[in-house]
Amino acid sequence: MYIGGIVKKHVFTLVILFVTASMALGQSKLETNFSKLADEVLQNLQSFYPVRATAKGIHDYDYRFTDYSSKSIKNEISKLKKFETRLYKYQKSGLSDESRINLKLLKSNVDVALVELSKIKIYKKNPYLYIDDAVNGIYLILISDYAPMETRVQNIIARMKTVPDLLNQGKKNLKTPAPIFIEAALGMIDTGVDFYREVQKELSEQFPGLAPELGTAIDRAVSSMLEFKHFLKTVAPGEPQSFAIGKTNYNYLLEHQYFLGFDSDSLLKIGENLLAQTKKQYADFKAKLDSTNAGVDSVFVLDCIGKEDILAYYNWEV
Repeated sequence: MYIGGIVKKHVFTLVILFVTASMALGQSKLETNFSKLADEVLQNLQSFYPVRATAKGIHDYDYRFTDYSSKSIKNEISKLKKFETRLYKYQKSGLSDESRINLKLLKSNVDVALVELSKIKIYKKNPYLYIDDAVNGIYLILISDYAPMETRVQNIIARMKTVPDLLNQGKKNLKTPAPIFIEAALGMIDTGVDFYREVQKELSEQFPGLAPELGTAIDRAVSSMLEFKHFLKTVAPGEPQSFAIGKTNYNYLLEHQYFLGFDSDSLLKIGENLLAQTKKQYADFKAKLDSTNAGVDSVFVLDCIGKEDILAYYNWEV
């Protein structure tokens, strides 16, 4: 009887161990599958937005820009919708606390990318998007130190070669761009042309053997920028308010991108209240200063210091 009790006790213990091991195995499999999905999502977003990836220190796609063609965007929207469905299945699963945080962040990235491409469609009304990518896509590689310049210069040249394609896609997509975005893009084009020429000079001196290839890539990139500039000066602009993404989309971003628990109306009221408080504090401070003003300027310059001295010091500081 005693031996039988021992056997029963051991059998019961083995059952518990088996169940525990099975649960641990199931949990491990759940975490592994989620981790694989997370990698898929991140790789997809990094591949679709190469310049954003560069900015985050991911350099697998430094040789190109986003493909804003209609076919590419439709394909990306389809992928994002599938990811959204797959991520939703994990919302009520037994993920660890860390994985649940990652799930929330992943879902945010997918949701925001999806609304940007399918509803806001900023690529159809913001020319600055294209020229900013063309400039910062090169600048970010230049200032990075993830690899020797001998390696980075190859990606710089490769990315520069695709600038004409990027800006041509912009000309196809932009029908009635918002006036404020046109103005910003025109200013950025002038900056971009100067920047590319400076890069050409610097890198040609460092790598004379690459100077011809670099020069050709930059000449074509600059030419496409100037063509884009002409396009923006002749395209029919949209309404002055066409830059706005709309209240519904803005509320969506407040919730899904910034994780705020209030809508745009509440945000406006918060801003108005803070502005009123700031104005009152400024008025109170000004009144206090006025009441103690003795009529003497507290800022003065010695007579021995002339205009040239001040300018010389300023230039030295800069």
